[in-house]
Amino acid sequence: MKHKFISIFLAIQILLLVGMTTSALAQTYNNPPYQTRTNPRVDIEKVVTDKKYTIVYLKYQSTFSGHACIDGATYIEDARTKKRYPLIKAQGIPVCPQQRVFTKAGVKFTFRLYFGKLPYSATSINLIEDMTNGFNFKKIYLKPSA
Repeated sequence: MKHKFISIFLAIQILLLVGMTTSALAQTYNNPPYQTRTNPRVDIEKVVTDKKYTIVYLKYQSTFSGHACIDGATYIEDARTKKRYPLIKAQGIPVCPQQRVFTKAGVKFTFRLYFGKLPYSATSINLIEDMTNGFNFKKIYLKPSA
């Protein structure tokens, strides 16, 4: 009976440790504040870091007919260390030169940009799409959501 109790106690401790480790690997930053942006048609919904990626969730609303795409050379940068993490993939928006075309104002859509995993020590990042009317954000503050 004593061995069964010890086994159950150890199993619970292992589950708790695994749960704490997993939560330390993933972090969500909802509606993170930022200092500046260059394109008023796009905004950040959240930033998520998981075991493999830093994912930036964005929303777009057109103010006139036109098109949207993301430049393949887009990156995020740790604002403190200036280390860059290039774009790995995009979902919900094509990579230029492909385009998402819309014929009127008011078209809304969300998209995700995947970058390499930021270190836990990163407290703010820059999102850089270095092109005319690019989706650039300076000093996106990373504060965990409660």
